[in-house]
Amino acid sequence: MDEEKVERLLREAKNFIPVDQQLKKTLRKSFEKKRKRKPTRVYGITVAAALLFLSIIVTSLQSRPVNANELLVTHAISFVDVARGNIHTMIQNDGNIYVTMKNGESFILSEKGLTKTEAVKSSPTVETDKFKLYEEQGNIIKENLKNNEKTIVDQGHSPSISMSGDYIAYIKKENDFDQVWIADTDLETKKQLTSNLLQREVDLPLYEYRTPVWGEDNTIYLVKDRLYDTEIVETTVMKIGLGTESLSSEETVDQFMQALMVRDDDYAKSLMVSPPEFLTVSNPRITGYQIISVKDEFVQVEVTRSDSHLPYTSIDQYEFRLNKVDGRYKIEDVSEINTLLVSSDDMKTLQITQNGETKDLISINQLDKNQIKSGNYRLSSTYYNSKKNVIYFGVQEMGEETSGVSIWSYDIQREKLEFLLRINQPKVLLESMIQSPNGKYLALNLFPDSSETPFVYVVDLEQQTFEIANAYIQYWNGETMMVDTVHDQYRTLQPVDIQNLEPIK
Repeated sequence: MDEEKVERLLREAKNFIPVDQQLKKTLRKSFEKKRKRKPTRVYGITVAAALLFLSIIVTSLQSRPVNANELLVTHAISFVDVARGNIHTMIQNDGNIYVTMKNGESFILSEKGLTKTEAVKSSPTVETDKFKLYEEQGNIIKENLKNNEKTIVDQGHSPSISMSGDYIAYIKKENDFDQVWIADTDLETKKQLTSNLLQREVDLPLYEYRTPVWGEDNTIYLVKDRLYDTEIVETTVMKIGLGTESLSSEETVDQFMQALMVRDDDYAKSLMVSPPEFLTVSNPRITGYQIISVKDEFVQVEVTRSDSHLPYTSIDQYEFRLNKVDGRYKIEDVSEINTLLVSSDDMKTLQITQNGETKDLISINQLDKNQIKSGNYRLSSTYYNSKKNVIYFGVQEMGEETSGVSIWSYDIQREKLEFLLRINQPKVLLESMIQSPNGKYLALNLFPDSSETPFVYVVDLEQQTFEIANAYIQYWNGETMMVDTVHDQYRTLQPVDIQNLEPIK
């Protein structure tokens, strides 16, 4: 805090110190008549006044919130999709965030996703007990409720006030590009949070932002429309977490990897100094990662990529070099250290390739035929656990009404093949599998052959199996799964705790 601000607070604090004028005169006379005596009473009163004065100053300094321009995007799921669908608008009311769909249905948005509720009406005015905010001729106006004094906050629209009452979020258009901004409610500072992008083929913005609202802990939710030319092709509820401490080098890489796993290229690019045009592809996609070492600005990561429905898994080790840019870490360079590939050329024999050498591991002819219910089958999705040196793979049965999927493991060091389970649903397809970081759980993304709605099997490799209907796992966050849950009008990305699931009997 600068000296001028401190002096202003000191001057304001003086007004809070009560002064007894009669006592002041008496003390002055007493002091003049008895100058040689020690003014013990005056000293005591002076100390008391000083302590009161200091307590007011300290309280004022401690209770004052950090300025808006000092807030940073910090949360691990910032800019990651929270909900997708036919979203119309979003409002905050009574501490809840309400999402309204285009068909009129309303939901409460929470960490558990969307919960259906009664419709809630919105108001063009946002109020506290001291002031109100509204739009007027392209500006956001703050009006003092006591004296009706009006002040322009900024150009923009859709203002909302944080639950603490310290900040305002709003949308501001600059050069025809929507951006999300925040400002202090005392209008001292303001800051731009987003960096809208250009579309690849036309000189138009990639996104439009709508109706930002505040959640708890200085979190902002907003509606984000992705554009193709001027047409909206996708609508998403986005979440931006704010805080005062910048991410460490490890946290920056961790968020970068999570963004890649959910194919949020825009947020991933914001964490890079010089991002490429493309970061992610449909296949093979990232299905897991582990941070294996951190030394200052150097972070080493093991990244697992898998191909949908096919026996293909690569394990690549990378070293990330980061630099601080404007007080926050950004990825400067990424270099490959090592790579390992598990694959099959003929869908019948699993192979491992490392250091330029390829070795056959196991053939489907070695499988226990009692666990396979069809005469027509092939190798399917794979996952490799580098710590245990174990490959997990699926066997996809095809062409018959009773065809399904069986899951197996192969311990490379011990050359041990093991049958794990069979998915007891006819005509089901294994799309991918993702293992938890601790190696205890194996999550399977499955699709019924007659439906586009996926479901997840979670295999506790030590005990039992769980099922999550209408869902697709994106990644593991410790022992918690981040799962897309699919509904008619929308889908949400939400955490699922294994401990809360009922095992399949």
